[in-house]
Amino acid sequence: MKTKMKKIKLNLFLLVILFSVMSSCMTTTKIANYKITPIENENIDSTIVIRPNTGRVDGFCFTVENLGSEPIFIDWDKSFLLVNGVSYRCIHAGIRFMEKSALQAQTPIGPYSTLSDCLFPTDNIYMNDVYQGWMQKPLQSKEGRYSIAILQNGKESNLQGNFTMTEEETKVPMHNMSSTNASATTLIYVSSALLILSLLLLL
Repeated sequence: MKTKMKKIKLNLFLLVILFSVMSSCMTTTKIANYKITPIENENIDSTIVIRPNTGRVDGFCFTVENLGSEPIFIDWDKSFLLVNGVSYRCIHAGIRFMEKSALQAQTPIGPYSTLSDCLFPTDNIYMNDVYQGWMQKPLQSKEGRYSIAILQNGKESNLQGNFTMTEEETKVPMHNMSSTNASATTLIYVSSALLILSLLLLL
């Protein structure tokens, strides 16, 4: 009887630890909500629509919708952000920070399709040290202008407008954060796995 009670107490203790570890897998971060005011783009087909998209505070996040029957392409190397009167070359989501100076492949958007992405100024991306790795500063303003280079039927034009950003805090899994948290995240999940294994062995 005593052995059974001891196991129950130990199981409850392990469950409490497991809950604490899993809770620590969540972290608080800021997200950005955008509003945009497109200006008139004389060379852009009316079937190309840009909409704001919730994203990160260190870039401008958007969705481009292709309502036409022909594919279009985004030329990232000719796209830029204008913040505080300064024009910034940008990379888009998925580009490794260490490759921020490299040429970026164009991204196609098929007929009747959408693409959600972000523009991040390369000047805000830097190597901090060997321990923290690559870091990224937030935008230096809550508002600015965007210019997204579009290729359509061999013709180049720019999808342009103004954006404003508001911030709010939310909880997200640590694995959704930057690679600088990779080691801590791995340790948390390994600890969780060991606790679960111990729990199963005691049942």
